[in-house]
Amino acid sequence: MALIMGKMRKKHNWKARQQVKSTEDNPSDPKQQVQVEIEGAEQIKGLDKSNALVLPSKKGKKKTIHENVSTKKPLSRKQKKALQKVLEQKEKKSQV
Repeated sequence: MALIMGKMRKKHNWKARQQVKSTEDNPSDPKQQVQVEIEGAEQIKGLDKSNALVLPSKKGKKKTIHENVSTKKPLSRKQKKALQKVLEQKEKKSQV
């Protein structure tokens, strides 16, 4: 196994290290009207951030924006030279 230096080296847990862009589907409005019914009491209406019963039961969903990550290795010098020779030969054939 050849040692690869610098940025070319694969790192552990590379998917988790990626910065993923996300957008909220429905941004939650902090001032939502909520009704809670407690046993043996009247209905409670209104806003109360300190009361856990009044908080929305579900978080807003977020959509992640997936960017295509290129997994191709860059060509080595020898491969670049060989590719360039092939391209030059094709160009010469097309001119003739």
